[in-house]
Amino acid sequence: MKHHKLKFLILFMLWCALPLASNAQAISMASDGIADFLKEEQRMEVRRHPRASRGDSVELKTMHITLSEAGTLEAALGDDIERVDSLFVSGPVNADDIKTMWKSTFYGYVSYLNLQYADIEGKKLPYRAFYDSKEQVNGPYLYLIGLKEIVLPDNLEEIDDCAFYEAKLLEEISMPSSLKKIGRYAFWYCEKLKTDPLILPNGIKTIEAMSFNHCISLNEVILPEFVERIEAGAFQGSGYTGVSSIHFPETLQSIGLAAFSSTRLKTLAIPGNCEFPDHSQFASCYLLTKVYIADGVKSIPNHFLDGDMAITELGIPGSVTTIGKEAFSGLRSLENLYLEEGLYEIGDKAFSSCHLKQIVLPSTLCSMGNNSFSGNSKLERIYCKATIPPVQSTAFGDSRKDVPLYVPVGTANAYRNATGWSMFTNIIETDSFPTSGAIDITVDAPQADGTKYDITGRRIENPAKGQIYIQNGKKYIGL
Repeated sequence: MKHHKLKFLILFMLWCALPLASNAQAISMASDGIADFLKEEQRMEVRRHPRASRGDSVELKTMHITLSEAGTLEAALGDDIERVDSLFVSGPVNADDIKTMWKSTFYGYVSYLNLQYADIEGKKLPYRAFYDSKEQVNGPYLYLIGLKEIVLPDNLEEIDDCAFYEAKLLEEISMPSSLKKIGRYAFWYCEKLKTDPLILPNGIKTIEAMSFNHCISLNEVILPEFVERIEAGAFQGSGYTGVSSIHFPETLQSIGLAAFSSTRLKTLAIPGNCEFPDHSQFASCYLLTKVYIADGVKSIPNHFLDGDMAITELGIPGSVTTIGKEAFSGLRSLENLYLEEGLYEIGDKAFSSCHLKQIVLPSTLCSMGNNSFSGNSKLERIYCKATIPPVQSTAFGDSRKDVPLYVPVGTANAYRNATGWSMFTNIIETDSFPTSGAIDITVDAPQADGTKYDITGRRIENPAKGQIYIQNGKKYIGL
């Protein structure tokens, strides 16, 4: 992603992060500048607290504690609070008990915490349950809790905002089926979280902003069956890190700003009901090769797949009417582009810096933004089905003027006299245009037995109407 986009995303995330600070800290950040706060945070050295440095004299043990009254865990642990590495807690639990658990992972050695039979007050893991900025941030150091694995209560319904914020050593988590909400920043920068697959309970309808941001060790994520929204930065990674496999259910209605940017996704199928507030949803996914957007999607946002250099297969349906700025910029592995009837506007630099050899533009196209196809140095031919030349001035940038431009019979003179189109010296009239934009979809899975798969390779029992599936090596549309 280009520098100005990275700067915007960083400032956005920090703006969202303001609620994480105390009121005094928030005021200070607002007055002193968010960028200065970021620089200070980046200089911090990550380490364990000195009191949690293991010594040969410490004999660690497992403890099982059943509470009869909430708020009594600290008393029940007594002097053992810093001598336990595996802690099982059952019975009523309140915020004071959660604080005690945090202490046992911060000052002590607890790395495994089992709360399966605990009954947390309000069935809610509280705000910043396992993060305390006053204790964990000290001068140049960010001290970490030692928690590596946690089993959540069977009846838990909510994980509040920032519950496992900066729990960088957390590797495994078991979520109950009762869970209905995971808050903002809940697992922010849990860099070692590797539960595979990470199964999010079906009661969750919204994946909140930044909830799994920079969980760079995640592999496959299984979304709730009826999830409706995935908010800004929810699974954003960093370079070749983060989520590599995900399936979007038909109930999904929106994917927010940079929700999956910089992840390891390889294939992508967008359901037809989905909308895209903001931009950059899948930008800088350098391993992404195949993208299919289902019929029903109406608009492609700015920077949607910007910089996804490995994409070789791209399917854009006729329901799409507008393509935003730099939506598909930098797709250097894509050679052929077929845009379906129904599209009427292409934004600035939408397909710039690609390596397209052939472009097919629909008859419905009305306008093309500046440099929408600039930098396509391998361009061999252009087809434009529009009888009235789409409005443009610099859509093709510095493309070779002798690239063959095929236009409908009887329209060559109109193109020769139209701004932007007049640069082409080899305009050819034709009544034969490429008629199919279908992508050649393949999956790495055995299919001789008649099993059905979606285009990401996931086995499907009940195909949805109108979606593309693969059976016995061939594509078909669900009826």
